Amino acid sequence: MNYGFKLANYKYKFLLWFLLLPLFACSKDQGAFFAASLDLQTPKLIISSQQGGSTAVVMYNLNGEQLKVLHDYDAEGGTPRGLIALSPLEFLVSVDGNDHIDKISLVDGVSQFSASTGFSGTLYQAAKHDDYGLFFIESNTLEAFDLDGVRSGNPRIGTTVGSCQLNVPRGMTFNQQGQLIVVNTGNDDINVYDVSDPATPTCVRANTTLGNVDPVAVLAHSDGFLYVGTQGDDRIYRFAGDGSGTGTVIFNDSTRINNPSAIVEMPDGSLLVASDGTNAIINIRTDGTMIGITNLIQDAYTNSINQMIILQESTR
Repeated sequence: MNYGFKLANYKYKFLLWFLLLPLFACSKDQGAFFAASLDLQTPKLIISSQQGGSTAVVMYNLNGEQLKVLHDYDAEGGTPRGLIALSPLEFLVSVDGNDHIDKISLVDGVSQFSASTGFSGTLYQAAKHDDYGLFFIESNTLEAFDLDGVRSGNPRIGTTVGSCQLNVPRGMTFNQQGQLIVVNTGNDDINVYDVSDPATPTCVRANTTLGNVDPVAVLAHSDGFLYVGTQGDDRIYRFAGDGSGTGTVIFNDSTRINNPSAIVEMPDGSLLVASDGTNAIINIRTDGTMIGITNLIQDAYTNSINQMIILQESTR
């Protein structure tokens, strides 16, 4: 896949919309105007909200200002869950309920990416690796697709692989070694998989050190560490990048972060944490210190976030 070529096409499309903007000046097509006004140089925060009555995919700037509700899933009876960034202008969203994957373009809107009949369980977070494909949590298994939307495996990773057992998995990420990290709320394990062989995934380790708290959110940070948000004790832990050993608590203030559900890395290396218990998004540094004295974002869509991604020029 030639990502440079695709990005060039996105930039060309953006330029074309800008040049055609005067033709849409009197049009009621607000989407065309919005697409033409996008700044590719400015990163965008995308969230999937699973709050009843506000099930939507929403875009914000990194100052916390809401830019647009990109798609409202309430009328369709679906719940947006997993998110995967493809480029500064496109991303994927897995939709629970009617179980499919949509592609959302900031220029062209929503189109269906895949509706495999094998994709029919309870969906949660998603993760992408340039070599290994697109991975989605589906009940107690992991599904995978290529960039053309073709499903691989049946499923790609089953419930039990070696000592790794998927038991109500919620979050996942790829670390710098290309290993797939999955956190489970049923057995409270952090599973580490080698998925380099498309036919035979292997369990590298199952970290059981969290005991009886539920790891829900996980992020492989550019600093080489894993950051894990847990429910039951409302903490953010830092683990070794390979998922080994015990975690170090970096944040423990349930008045600010309560029931963390998603974590994403900001361009400056700080963390955005979705806090279900306070219905907000909080910005903290990797040493656990707060950035600012108020919530970065708190609105109707931040009440129950499943996943967050940032669209930016370095997206791969």
